[in-house]
Amino acid sequence: MKMQILIRANASSRLGTGHVMRCITLALSIRDNIPADIRFVCNADIPQALAEDICCRGFSLSCLSGTDEEPLDMDRDARETAAVGGEQCDWLIVDHYGLDARWEQLLRPYVRSIFVIDDLANRPHDCDVLLDQNLYPDMDKRYIGLLPEHALQLLGPEFALLRNDFFRLSENAVARTQCQCILVNFGGSDPTNELGKMLPVVESEIGKQFHFIVVAGPANSRVPELRAAFSPFDHVTFYENYSNMAELLASVDLAIGAGGISMWERCYMGVPSVIITVAENQKATVMEAAKRGLAWHIGASGEVRTEQVTDMLEKLLNKPELLAEQSRAVLALTETQRRSGRHPILSILKGEL
Repeated sequence: MKMQILIRANASSRLGTGHVMRCITLALSIRDNIPADIRFVCNADIPQALAEDICCRGFSLSCLSGTDEEPLDMDRDARETAAVGGEQCDWLIVDHYGLDARWEQLLRPYVRSIFVIDDLANRPHDCDVLLDQNLYPDMDKRYIGLLPEHALQLLGPEFALLRNDFFRLSENAVARTQCQCILVNFGGSDPTNELGKMLPVVESEIGKQFHFIVVAGPANSRVPELRAAFSPFDHVTFYENYSNMAELLASVDLAIGAGGISMWERCYMGVPSVIITVAENQKATVMEAAKRGLAWHIGASGEVRTEQVTDMLEKLLNKPELLAEQSRAVLALTETQRRSGRHPILSILKGEL
């Protein structure tokens, strides 16, 4: 008998696509390992490309009446989600910053177990499992008083939700010793237009020493203008919504991007990062990663100047040992994941843990 799994997550051009994307990652991993019917429940204004992606992968999608632009009606949201789930689901997976214990308690009669994905630790949850894949100095204490006593906590990058592509390419995760090819990617929507801000870096004299792979995500509304801006440069390859990020990371020596799950994907593949934070909730974990030598954080969106990026690139060009040092550090961080070859949440869902 197939397991019944309901996933509640939001995505929009304003919010970004990260919540839904990491749930797609989890859903694909579940389907490859567990017989399951998986249904997504999202906001009415989810980007069309992302909605099509969910359906093309063979999952069902139900859109609620509420949009990301309007205030959240928690009671209505719970009623509509319960209606999609039907009489009983085995697991409800929630990845939504606006939902908390009150919403989860309204869904309790309709689900056997609740699994929450969070990284804010700013509200209570009524859940059985909580996953926070980020890195903080006080990681083990962040959810004290916010969860039921029985809740299992999966905390830290060793629990990062990675697509199966990464596990398949784990042999390609090797230390980088020189910088020639650079990936530039700022997530699914890039609302602050960080890709556009990289144009002066590409045009600079130091920028011409590298090959850049620029990737725009599926909800990026500026794709036509970005493609036109980068197309004149022979040392730039531009992609829209490249489907296999693991394969791409295996081919580069450095990444310029934001925090979030993409930071841990780079770590898994041994790729050092120059990070510009694009959201407030990224800052703490990125700063902790930088403190531990796992990334170079050069500032927040709106504050970073072109010279800061080009100076960093020049330093790495002249001192490749810095690149190698960070590459070895991120590989050490993710060694446990590479050895296991699968996410521990699969054993939890199957009742093996």
